[in-house]
Amino acid sequence: MEGYVSELWDFTRISVTQNNLQVLKEHLFRALAQYWNLAYNCFTFG
Repeated sequence: MEGYVSELWDFTRISVTQNNLQVLKEHLFRALAQYWNLAYNCFTFG
């Protein structure tokens, strides 16, 4: 259709950004969990 502008590109870009942030959060929490010291209730880094 003449004059039609698809909004799909904007929606797709937002979805990809949100998915990337979710993946980043998951990796961050997994990484932090490896350094959590239950005995001292703090993070310990080698």
